[in-house]
Amino acid sequence: MNLRKTFVLSCLGALLAGGLRAQTGSVRFRVADRVTRDAVIGAVAELRNRTDSLTQPLYTASGTDGQVHFSRVPAGEYRLNLSSLGYDSLRRDLHVASSEVVLDTLWLEPRAEAIDGVVIETPALRSSVHGDTLSYHASAYKVAFGADAGSLLEKMPGLEIADGGIAAQGRTIQRVFVDGREFFGNDVMSAIRNIPADMIESIDVYNSQSDQSEFAGVDIGDGFTALNIVTRPDKRRGAFGRLFGAYGIPDKYIGGGNVNIFNNDRRITVIGMVNNVSIQNFSFEDILGTTEESGRGPTDKNFMVKPLDGISTVQALGVNYSDDWGSKAKIAASYFFNRTDNHNLSQTERQNFTSTDKLVLYDDENNSRTLNLNHRFNSRFDYKIATDHSLMMRTSFSLQDNESVSELLSRTDNRFSEDDIRFVYRRRNFGDNDSWGLNFSNQLLYRYRLPGSMPQNLTVGVGGSYRGYEQLSQPRQYTFRDPDNTTCDTTDYSSRNITRTDRNQPGYQLNAAVGYTRSLTRRSRMNFEYRCTYADNSVERNTYVLTAENRFPEERNAKQSAEYGYS
Repeated sequence: MNLRKTFVLSCLGALLAGGLRAQTGSVRFRVADRVTRDAVIGAVAELRNRTDSLTQPLYTASGTDGQVHFSRVPAGEYRLNLSSLGYDSLRRDLHVASSEVVLDTLWLEPRAEAIDGVVIETPALRSSVHGDTLSYHASAYKVAFGADAGSLLEKMPGLEIADGGIAAQGRTIQRVFVDGREFFGNDVMSAIRNIPADMIESIDVYNSQSDQSEFAGVDIGDGFTALNIVTRPDKRRGAFGRLFGAYGIPDKYIGGGNVNIFNNDRRITVIGMVNNVSIQNFSFEDILGTTEESGRGPTDKNFMVKPLDGISTVQALGVNYSDDWGSKAKIAASYFFNRTDNHNLSQTERQNFTSTDKLVLYDDENNSRTLNLNHRFNSRFDYKIATDHSLMMRTSFSLQDNESVSELLSRTDNRFSEDDIRFVYRRRNFGDNDSWGLNFSNQLLYRYRLPGSMPQNLTVGVGGSYRGYEQLSQPRQYTFRDPDNTTCDTTDYSSRNITRTDRNQPGYQLNAAVGYTRSLTRRSRMNFEYRCTYADNSVERNTYVLTAENRFPEERNAKQSAEYGYS
């Protein structure tokens, strides 16, 4: 009897436990945006038992229609947590029994979510081509702190700095602009040595036209290769510069710097330098030909000289100014002063064996000093007379004074052996030259845009130039032959040739040009131009030979003198 009761109670307990396990339900609801009323996709739903912390929570996510469904949820008290990126979280308490719990649509409130800044880095474009302009982007090239534009140019492919000039793709840069404005005239090295690299946005290389061709829009073949330094917009206002100095033993020094004051259109730059170690960052304009190859004489070409041989003491100053004077006038001007005191001492020793086994020894010593003073000025002035009328004036002058003194001591030994000296031939040359030169030019260009249905332009230009050159040369040559005493007094001369030459070479040029340009169609235009030039040059060279009475006569030597003119 007891056994039967025990069996019945066990069966009842099993049936009761199965019934309790069977009490599970489900939860279903929809998640949507309260503002747009659209379904929220991917919202995370968490169902956590509130009475039993040991029970693992249930998770699911909303589908494409925003529906969320929890199945087989044991009966009990739960807390629903709902979250989604960009929305405020939502909580809801609910009771789950054996049936399905269907909730109303749960609305999520949109919320602005702050995220960290996103930085996209891409390699800087090194260069680009726009028409005939090749543009180098400065940010693509790295230079040291405090570097100038020259250091930046040296890293750019196709650009080369050599022999005191700049070459781009094999073409010589003849002029440098800063933001489209002329900078230090024709001296390209002064421009790139005084603009800091960190203020440059890009460097453009292009073929520029003359003033007349630029206005008319017709290339008449007188263009040149130019380089334009484009500065960063945030660097076009303010003052900046650089100062440097050094001193060494024995008594060597260098000092200099530059100051730039930029205020949008108004730009002032002052550069200066002093040293006695032959450093010359900006050069003078050699209009006398004194630093070119010997025998070439003066030249009317602008020639920025290379550094001289020997030791030079240099004092130099430069000023550049550009500004807009109101809405009608623009000006750009520059001035340079340069003083160079050069000393050069060289000695050459060599030996040679003749066909008769005679030994010939050569010993030359050359000592020279050259003092050069140079002034040069360049300016461009543009004035807008009216809407269709404008006037442009270019003025430039160069003044150079050059004094040079040289002495050459030459000795030639003829001998058959070390002790068998046949004779000694000596020569002593003195050179004393004083040269003075002036170049001045002025050009006026009137420009008028004619009225009409098709664009048409009229340009009228007049100008002139003057070149003056004077030279006083007093070369002296003493030679003697000393057969016995190699240390004889050098005042015992066997022959001498002492002369004085005065050279005067003035010249001037007048020119005028008229140009007319008219567009025929969008792709064609007509250009008419007339030019005329008149030039007059003369040369007067008077040479005087020292007489036996040790004086120069009043009459010139006819064989060594000349006088002629050419046009």
